[in-house]
Amino acid sequence: MITYCEDGVWKTRVVGNVRASRISPDRGDAIAFGRRVARERGVRHVVLDQADPSS
Repeated sequence: MITYCEDGVWKTRVVGNVRASRISPDRGDAIAFGRRVARERGVRHVVLDQADPSS
C-alpha cells in the first residue's frame, strides 16, 4: 500500500494498481486507512510526502 499527496489530495492505493483505493482531503485519514488495509492484507504501507513517483 502506498499513501501520497497529489494536487492537495491524499490518495491510497495498492502498489501495481493504477487507480487509488481511496481519496481523502485529510492526511491522517488517508494514512489510517492505508495502515488498516495493509495490515489486513499482510503487506507494507509506505507514506510519501510528495507525489507518487510511479505516475
